[in-house]
Amino acid sequence: MTRLLAAALLCTAFAAHAQQRVVSIEGVTEYRLDNGLRVLTLPDPGADTVTVHIVYLVGSRHEGYGEKGMAHLLEHMLFKGSTNFPDIKGDLTRRGARWNGTTSNDRTNYFETVSATPENLDWALAMEADRMVNSRVSREDLDSEMTVVRNEFEMGENNPGGVLFQRMQQLAFPWHNYGNAIIGQRADIERVPIDNLQAFYQSAASPFVLYARDYRNSRTPYTRQANLTIQQNTVSSSDGVAEVTCPANMLATGGGGSMNAADTALVENMPKIVNGKATGWRIKATGNGAKARTVFALCAPDA
Repeated sequence: MTRLLAAALLCTAFAAHAQQRVVSIEGVTEYRLDNGLRVLTLPDPGADTVTVHIVYLVGSRHEGYGEKGMAHLLEHMLFKGSTNFPDIKGDLTRRGARWNGTTSNDRTNYFETVSATPENLDWALAMEADRMVNSRVSREDLDSEMTVVRNEFEMGENNPGGVLFQRMQQLAFPWHNYGNAIIGQRADIERVPIDNLQAFYQSAASPFVLYARDYRNSRTPYTRQANLTIQQNTVSSSDGVAEVTCPANMLATGGGGSMNAADTALVENMPKIVNGKATGWRIKATGNGAKARTVFALCAPDA
């Protein structure tokens, strides 16, 4: 992007919120709001536009089985409208904005560039905040947008350079989601359940559990920090397996772990299922002297 965020306008926009200046390097200043949101400002005195650029640390590597392409599909769905902004694309067009969104392995981003006025900046920030938590993500929108994403998939099949790159990724990361195409698999794109997509959206939009998925039967993620408990277990496991169990009356909404070994491949990073419920988290590492060192679970009350 060639047009940069006007710092004076942005500081006015979030001055009402508790904030902490973290660091300033080569003109880029980072602030941390009281809700944990990181805000970066980079003023350009010669620019007559303002850009709002939001990044979620959620991408294709967070997808589960049968969900390949869900992160990219969700990126498209967040342009379909939200509670207070039912026609996001139309609003962007009426304001003469330049806008887009992209999905990668580790992140999804959205941006819009508009004329540098306080009204435009207020609108852009309010719109991004609303679609963060109030996007429709409806069955009707999914039916229409799936064909658009499938068309992108088919375009990629006719791109020799893209095909070669994807084959190399599969060779480099045979046991990791980095080896899967960000655009996904045709069967998953065409058949993704709307409930799964909505659950992925709810967990990805959480300001606290940034990329934890909900594995409970209710498929209703807890996003409030007060309702979450981090349960951790530090082990030295000779068989490469590490587990942790949530406290009584709580279930795992997400988790992860770490390993300590050479030539290690992580082959399991998933909920620990007991009687059909995610009671904790389990990781398993294989390779030369593989040891699963630490495992943690994000636990929420069993609704």
